[in-house]
Amino acid sequence: MRISGCVIAKDEELEIKKCLESLKAICDEVILVDTGSTDRTVEIAKREGVIIDHFKWVDDFSAAKNHAKTKASGDWLIFLDADEYFLNTELLNTRLKSMLSTLPEKYEIVSCNIDNLDDNDSVFLTHVGSRIVRNKSDIWFEGKVHEDLKRSGESLNVARATDITIVHTGYKTKKIKERDKFHRNISLLEEEIRLHPEDPHLYFYLADTYEMNNDFLKVIENYKKSIVKGDIHFQGMERGERECRIAKAVAHSSLAFYIKEFEIMQLLRKYPDHFRLNFYMAMIAYDEKRYHMSQAWIVKAQGLIKGYKVIQPSRALKLEKLLYNVKARVHRKLFNFDQAVDDIITAISLEGIDNVKGSSIGFLMQLLKFEEPMVSISIINQLYKGATIESYEALIDQCVVNGMTTHLNYYIKKIYDIHQSRSSKLAYSFLYQSKYEQAMEEALRMYNFTKSIEFIYVHFSANVGKNGIGNYEKIQQFDLYKNMEIVKVEDQIAVEREVISIMLQLAYLPDKEHLYDFIDMMLVATDSRDYILKILNALYEHNLLEDVIVIAKKYMTTGPDYLLKGKIFEILGLTSLVKGDSYQAVAYFCDAIENSCINNRIFEALTVIQNSGISIGRVEMKAMIKETTSLIWLLPYIQ
Repeated sequence: MRISGCVIAKDEELEIKKCLESLKAICDEVILVDTGSTDRTVEIAKREGVIIDHFKWVDDFSAAKNHAKTKASGDWLIFLDADEYFLNTELLNTRLKSMLSTLPEKYEIVSCNIDNLDDNDSVFLTHVGSRIVRNKSDIWFEGKVHEDLKRSGESLNVARATDITIVHTGYKTKKIKERDKFHRNISLLEEEIRLHPEDPHLYFYLADTYEMNNDFLKVIENYKKSIVKGDIHFQGMERGERECRIAKAVAHSSLAFYIKEFEIMQLLRKYPDHFRLNFYMAMIAYDEKRYHMSQAWIVKAQGLIKGYKVIQPSRALKLEKLLYNVKARVHRKLFNFDQAVDDIITAISLEGIDNVKGSSIGFLMQLLKFEEPMVSISIINQLYKGATIESYEALIDQCVVNGMTTHLNYYIKKIYDIHQSRSSKLAYSFLYQSKYEQAMEEALRMYNFTKSIEFIYVHFSANVGKNGIGNYEKIQQFDLYKNMEIVKVEDQIAVEREVISIMLQLAYLPDKEHLYDFIDMMLVATDSRDYILKILNALYEHNLLEDVIVIAKKYMTTGPDYLLKGKIFEILGLTSLVKGDSYQAVAYFCDAIENSCINNRIFEALTVIQNSGISIGRVEMKAMIKETTSLIWLLPYIQ
């Protein structure tokens, strides 16, 4: 039994080598059909020693693949795209040949898992694809794009190989833009639809293609057309797949909340117990800051996840991780900190500590700032058993971002003890211990080594700590700062990223006056009315609650305008609620509403206070609202 590998390629010099090497490891021959490359694709293929053939591109993928089929001599053919490759080819070689040689004659196609990678090289979608086919003269490809294997227009018998995985990198944003895949595929599909307007598969493919370009309204439109045109049949496709894809597009679209809610509720009438539809409803409510509603949908989705794991184990695991992540954030917004910690730890554990993204670790660290250092370190150590040095460095990054000096020093030492490696964040450790000279020296060393601007920020912050903002002219003399917009603050508005980054570093210094003086200088230098809000929100999100109160109250004395004052009162209300002062929180929220700051975040917080019965009950809340004539309309909401 012989196996032939076939690849259609044009200008794939960055991908083709890995694809061909993958096929060479398991095939008796490999054939590259080039459709007009102008780069090094053919040259690389020659070096790999594969058979090279040329075919003039006629805007038809099936035509190119059928041409490749005529050149192959194997009993079985494997078709890979140039941006695809097999995993574990050494193990696959023996396993695949054994399976194909014993497969009953009635099976003409073997399908396998295809893992699609995102821009972070993470698997964002796994689907089933037919890439292995018997070399029979009456089996051909049909369709200009998203081509299918057929025999005289009929479907073929497919065997499912669950232990074979192909990796696909072609959906990465950069690659799609570079190759203009989007416009090419849209053009080919529209031509196919013109010829076959009643084929539901074509509208499905068109919607899938629009998703590559984040054109969510077109995605919704074409999946709906596909549903109207009739049923579709793809191996591995779950019940309600098109409806779920509509819900996902609705969730990511810019449609108003009431339209999003209406669209998904329509889908839920058809599939009320579908996990994914309930999950997307929870996501939409969260994005709209309707946290209690989101919580209710999360509870329903969690009740459905067990059954969904039986049907779609791989997709269920991915969505379950995301569900716990959203659940943790909902609990944080509803001030249930202990539950939020439990949920984000579950999400991280499901992901695996060496695979988890920095945002999840950062969120956990924000929550653990409320715990005693030894308690939080114990929790973190349980999560990080056996973690790589890269994972520890990511953890240290979050210690830095959140100003957790005890944790920073502990894990810098731990990295050295375990891996005999010096952490790149040592400069921050010196900074937060007020060892300014050492911080500047270490920051300069790391900048010279990495050329990363973050170490310029550290150097600048240490310089401020050493000299004080009062000596700003002396501070800005360093050549190291010549490209920083912040040192030109007298001439123009300071760059927000630089200001927020340095501000958070100064916030963790023992002497708070450095922070307050720095913010005063920034506010004087800029006339942006939203600047104070960005500063206060950054401090609030990093749980620097006392600093929020000091800076907000100080800014209030400058007489901010009506709307801005309302937003500042909102932040003060949220800060008071986190601090456990519900009575003061309600007072601030009333002030915010009176100044025309009315949003879901305030109503969610008032609902939390109403339901808690801790520091203030319904009677007191009503009494406070009655005192302000403009807020009487709120009373019906306080049951």
